[in-house]
Amino acid sequence: MGLVRAFIQQAAVTSFPNTSAVTEPAITTTSAVILTAKPAGNRRGFTIENDGTVPIVIAYAATVSSTARTVRLEINDYYEDTLNWQGAVSALSIGGAGSANVTELTIV
Repeated sequence: MGLVRAFIQQAAVTSFPNTSAVTEPAITTTSAVILTAKPAGNRRGFTIENDGTVPIVIAYAATVSSTARTVRLEINDYYEDTLNWQGAVSALSIGGAGSANVTELTIV
């Protein structure tokens, strides 16, 4: 019961997202930033859905490669940030032009 109470107390002082931005960036075989860095604490999370026709890789960094990555998303895969990452997120496609549906949750 103590754990539940601690969670409720923490939720009471945490700011929740009040705005979102949905984008559909073109993803190529060259590394590119798909989410820019935010001021500390402004971003509350993001999701990325690979809605293209080739796999993509993403990284919690300004650059990504097929081997230095955070996660690889196959076609129709979905990724949800659970770390409240505030830095840049980059992506590239594996084997051709790709696309992703990106939703960023922020506090304004």
